[in-house]
Amino acid sequence: MSIPCNIFIKAMENDFLLSKSILDLMSLNIRRLYRQLQNTTNNLECEKKLASKLLKLAKDNGIYCENIVKINIPLTVTYISEMIGSRRETVSRQIKKLSDLSLIEFKDNFIFIKDIEKLRNYFYDV
Repeated sequence: MSIPCNIFIKAMENDFLLSKSILDLMSLNIRRLYRQLQNTTNNLECEKKLASKLLKLAKDNGIYCENIVKINIPLTVTYISEMIGSRRETVSRQIKKLSDLSLIEFKDNFIFIKDIEKLRNYFYDV
C-alpha cells in the first residue's frame, strides 16, 4: 500500500495523533538502527556482539520457560558469525566461553539462555 506524499503530509497536518504516531515509530526505528550500528563497529569485542545478538534473538524468537529462554530458530556457528560479522572460529570460541560461564547452552543447533539477566549483565559489564 502506498500513499502519495502530498496526501500523507496533508493528513499529518490535519491529524495530530497520526503525526505523533509517525514520530514515535520513527524514534523507535532510529534507536534500533543506532544500536545495530553500535554493534557493527569494531569497538565492541566479539563476545559483546554475540551477547547482544543472542539477547535480540531471545527477545524476538525466544520461548520462555522459568529462567531458561530457548531461541526457537535453528542456528549454526557459521550463521551466527555472519550475523555479527566475525569469523566462525572466533564465534565458536566465544560460544564456548559463554557456555563455560553457564550463561548459554548450545545444543542441537538451538541456543538456550540459562539466565537472561546474567547474560544482559554480562553484555553491559564486559
